[in-house]
Amino acid sequence: MRFPPAHAAATIVAILALTACSSATPTSAPVAATAALPSSSSPTPTPTPTELGEVQSLDQLRDAAVAAGYPCPSWGETNSINKASESGICSDSDVFSTYTSEANRDEVVDTLQSGGLSELSLLVGPNWIINGKGAPALQPRLGGTVVNSDTPRVYASSDTPAPPAATFEGKAADFQIGIKILRKKCFGSAGCNVTYRIDPKYVGLADIPDTGTIEVTYAVKGFEDGEAVNTFTIEDGQASFDSEERGTVPSSGTKLSARATDVSYTP
Repeated sequence: MRFPPAHAAATIVAILALTACSSATPTSAPVAATAALPSSSSPTPTPTPTELGEVQSLDQLRDAAVAAGYPCPSWGETNSINKASESGICSDSDVFSTYTSEANRDEVVDTLQSGGLSELSLLVGPNWIINGKGAPALQPRLGGTVVNSDTPRVYASSDTPAPPAATFEGKAADFQIGIKILRKKCFGSAGCNVTYRIDPKYVGLADIPDTGTIEVTYAVKGFEDGEAVNTFTIEDGQASFDSEERGTVPSSGTKLSARATDVSYTP
């Protein structure tokens, strides 16, 4: 390594000395940025608590409770709570549990509320429950809802089963289809052009559902070119079909007839 000559080193020392004694700081000096940094004695801001939210595992729920100050002297995973995906205990007086759906969680909460317990202390999260006397004290750190013996049964709605979906198993024989001739124009031996409208009737024994869509396919017989196939619908209990249909019959005496060929139902 080569060192600068002695006279050059003296010059550098002189420049540094002059800089240290100067009352004005050069605008290009890098120390300006350093001066803006806070000193080590500045107070550290207090972090804002955040809610736990949904957990991915029972261990995550337990660890969060312990970190929030909950005592857990003897942890054991029991998986003994009905409707829970996992459950465990820190002691004989508490239970931690997680759930795959809100419906399962709500059913467990409502069962505990309806059990007539004089002392009930729950902390209910999005997919977890902590059941124990110390559970409500964790709310400021973990979030969730405190449920005790006096809390209204807001989770009781899960007891009411959803109404069964409507069903309909109709058959083609359940429908009779009449024909109303609206107009007819004949051309001698060339046959006649007819305009008609169907007149469907339901003669089955099962009730027509008030919801969903029934599709009835039908065939009209008597035309020169063979049967004409079409479909009408029954939606929300109301039938809907073409106001007019047309075809050519071989003679003025030809009568049209119709029959249902297929029935389908979409809830």
